[in-house]
Amino acid sequence: MEWVRSYHREEPLADVPLRKPAHIPALDGLRGAAALLVVISHFQTLGLSEGYVPQSGTFGVMIFFVLSGFLMGHLYLFRPFDMAAVIHFMASRIARVIPLFYAVILASYIASQTVGPDFVYYLTTFDTVKHLLFLGSKYVFWSIPPEVEFYVVFVGLWYVVARRLVLRYLPLFGFGLAAMFVLQPMFPGITVFNSLPIFLVGVGAAVLCRYVQFDRIDKRSATIVQCLGIVLMLSIFAGIVSTDPSKTGFGWERGRVYENLPMALLFGAFVLSFTIDTTFARFFFANRVMRLLGAYSFSIYLLHEPVADTVRNVLAGFDMPIVLEIFLVLSAIVVAASLSFRLYEMPMQAAVKRVILRLDRVRGRHAEAWRASRAVTR
Repeated sequence: MEWVRSYHREEPLADVPLRKPAHIPALDGLRGAAALLVVISHFQTLGLSEGYVPQSGTFGVMIFFVLSGFLMGHLYLFRPFDMAAVIHFMASRIARVIPLFYAVILASYIASQTVGPDFVYYLTTFDTVKHLLFLGSKYVFWSIPPEVEFYVVFVGLWYVVARRLVLRYLPLFGFGLAAMFVLQPMFPGITVFNSLPIFLVGVGAAVLCRYVQFDRIDKRSATIVQCLGIVLMLSIFAGIVSTDPSKTGFGWERGRVYENLPMALLFGAFVLSFTIDTTFARFFFANRVMRLLGAYSFSIYLLHEPVADTVRNVLAGFDMPIVLEIFLVLSAIVVAASLSFRLYEMPMQAAVKRVILRLDRVRGRHAEAWRASRAVTR
């Protein structure tokens, strides 16, 4: 998923002061928790649970989307806007998402041709082409297209903020956002327009972090919000809070949560609360284990189903308690994600960024040479 990492090590530019550091440790762990929510949502289909955990996967993706918008806004929105900055931004995003996404898609296609329809990520040739073009909607892959599309939307938003055009065109922007929200159900789930309010809520949270003096917020009140957010999610998962839209009015029916503005605002407030450094946030999400899961979260998200299915097939001949089986499956998922992150994700990120930035330097030299030739001819 959005996969902008909250442990980003770039320092903000000196002339763009931030009220918060670029690295917010609790958000690393929150991303890891979001990945686990998605894993838990597939326990039933993987045969690890008899019941479906209501909305756990949906809520995990909601957290990913809000975090994506927040971290892009937090790290880039108030930086100077120029071609070099945009290329650096896109290079970081492309390097983070596309290498692993493409590798999983192509590996799934090969496995589909070898194993057949029983493969958990079965893809036909047509499916594979669609996913490589960011037009596919199968399995967990559906969430990658809106994430990538939002990178382009964010560049436009960044331009508007940098050129101080927000107030000038505020009526137009306001009407456009309202109309988009009204028409949201018409857009396919693989388009950014279906989930745009969620990303924008994350960006809005980043704006609040810049202009609000969060150091004056009472830590106890922030802790209460953090705890209540987790309690609310657990209450929904346990069935204490109904997901029936006729009873809640929130549109929690499966598949419709992403179109609900109050839900987006709720998750925005939840993520924003964990930007405040509290003892609770440090203990639950800024600890080493959760931060490592956050680092591995993209690999966990993309790989957990085939890894879990493989482990279950291996364990099929053994009679063991379901709790032990779940432990072994989760352990295998984390180990596979760790290897993927360290042996593939990180090296590929560095390689892709180097290539893109090298091409940009070549483009810059050609542009300078062209301007110099123009000056001579004049």
